[in-house]
Amino acid sequence: MIRINLISEGKKGPSVRSSRLSALDVSAENIASWVLVAGVVLGGLGYGGWWLSKDRHIASQRAEIADLQRTVDELEEIIAEVERFEARKADLEHKIEVISTLRNNQRGPVRIMDEISRSLPDFMWLDRLTLNAAAVNLAGRAFTTSSVANFIENLDVVGEFKEPVLRNATWRGQLYDFNLAFNYVPVPVNVPMPGEEGAAEDDGATQPAAR
Repeated sequence: MIRINLISEGKKGPSVRSSRLSALDVSAENIASWVLVAGVVLGGLGYGGWWLSKDRHIASQRAEIADLQRTVDELEEIIAEVERFEARKADLEHKIEVISTLRNNQRGPVRIMDEISRSLPDFMWLDRLTLNAAAVNLAGRAFTTSSVANFIENLDVVGEFKEPVLRNATWRGQLYDFNLAFNYVPVPVNVPMPGEEGAAEDDGATQPAAR
């Protein structure tokens, strides 16, 4: 007959379990250390992830700033080009104004001579013409006083000539010596340069309009 001592077997259980726990060396201090280490590791991982995220954000911001700076540089070049264009435009406008003034000044005496020549009636000729600023003085001779009156009327219809006045008319032998004066006020006209398209048409249209 086989006998089993159940009491002794039951007493062995706790000692065996304690020996196993001691083999694993599990204690409250060890558990706290492992928890601390795990916390440090997790904290390091979290901080590393946060740092990587911030680093990516900073890199993205730097790239955006670089793009904006390139745009600013391009706009500065465009602004500088526009300023250069405006300066050239102002310079050209000034030159055009100077040229127009010179052309009008040159055109004045020619215009005066041309209109006076057109206004001369028959049986009359001029001996002297003087131009002082805007004042024109004429001296000549005529066979009749009617010729002098017709001359004054012809001058009066010219748009640039203002208030022709007969200063005197003196009978000398068979002729009248006369002199008269009037003011010249140029009418602004855009006259094309020689060779420009429409120069002939403008000149042809201007002459009849003045009379």
